[in-house]
Amino acid sequence: MPFKTELHAHTKETSNCGEVPAAELIEAYINAGYSTVVITDHLSTHTYFRYDYNNLS
Repeated sequence: MPFKTELHAHTKETSNCGEVPAAELIEAYINAGYSTVVITDHLSTHTYFRYDYNNLS
């Protein structure tokens, strides 16, 4: 059985370069015939500023 895989996708929720919400992104990949999607979001103090990093647990 062949697999169609995306190895580098970003989502809007936790990556500055992501423009599509995770649920919408995954649905689009499923509709395009993908079996696997690897989410590679940037959640770091250098690239993302929505969270208060001093208070994360």
